[in-house]
Amino acid sequence: APAPVGKRLRVVGLTSAKGAMMNGKEGEVTGAGDNGRWLVRLDGNADPHALKPENLEDPMVGRWVRVFGLTSAKGLTLNGQIGEVVSGSDPVRVNVRLSSETLALKMANLEEVA
Repeated sequence: APAPVGKRLRVVGLTSAKGAMMNGKEGEVTGAGDNGRWLVRLDGNADPHALKPENLEDPMVGRWVRVFGLTSAKGLTLNGQIGEVVSGSDPVRVNVRLSSETLALKMANLEEVA
């Protein structure tokens, strides 16, 4: 898949001593690197790091959200439901596990809950 330039992602799953220190940090994809890696400029760093896509996740993963503002017949039944973001989907959507199913929903239709 092409590098999603401009998307914010969080570093996960690095096991080397240097890499483990990057786990949990967030940054922005700035381009494609070598060997299928993506160049990610982590917050507070000037130079991008070349990271494998499998070591990056949407920073919303693990957060709880409430669905709102959907207008389709099905969407109206989802408004107000609370679910957990389980993965990124594309630059504007994330996969949210609700009580009945997991759906790709636009970030604009989600609000974080405590």
